[in-house]
Amino acid sequence: MCQQISGMREIGVLKKLGIKGRVLLLTLLPTSLMALVLGGYFTWTQQTDLHSQLMQRGEMIAEQLAPLVAPAMPICSSASPPSPLNNLTCAR
Repeated sequence: MCQQISGMREIGVLKKLGIKGRVLLLTLLPTSLMALVLGGYFTWTQQTDLHSQLMQRGEMIAEQLAPLVAPAMPICSSASPPSPLNNLTCAR
């Protein structure tokens, strides 16, 4: 019974709008919803692409700088005394 009353209220609201209001409501509501969904999707897609491009660019820069930095890296040997710096730079 409560659903019938609320349904009648909703119909009453639509009747109060008039034909112009109903047409505007029935056209703008789905259009706005679709615009929000598509806008969110395209924004997410663009952000994902930008993130992957940034990661690729970082990898390319690291690959190009690796040969230049390699001579400056310390050479790890077991004969060298242990130091905190060796722990950071030498892989064991």
